[in-house]
Amino acid sequence: AALTLLNDPTFLEAARALAVLVIEQGGETDREQIHWLFKCVLSREDSKAEGEAVEILLGKSRAYFQNNPQAAQQLQTNGQLKLAKSVDLNEASAWTMLCRVVLNLNETITRN
Repeated sequence: AALTLLNDPTFLEAARALAVLVIEQGGETDREQIHWLFKCVLSREDSKAEGEAVEILLGKSRAYFQNNPQAAQQLQTNGQLKLAKSVDLNEASAWTMLCRVVLNLNETITRN
């Protein structure tokens, strides 16, 4: 189920929309934005280990999309949501990858 959701076009588009919200509303720094993302999706703060892991993933995603602008463009064309011209393509794509991970956590998709 987790891999299915990770690759589902609807979940990908939801991650894209969430990434824009993180960028626009999450704060000024990566840490503030990560904290905002966890509070928004999981209704809790991220642990130190989670925050560090997410920061590493964000850095790797940024580097990947800076070196592969066509991949960033392709990622942002999935679904009907159009990326506003005011939002940086590479930054939105990096945050999309991060949002995909958080939206795919067992804690997010499992009902307790």
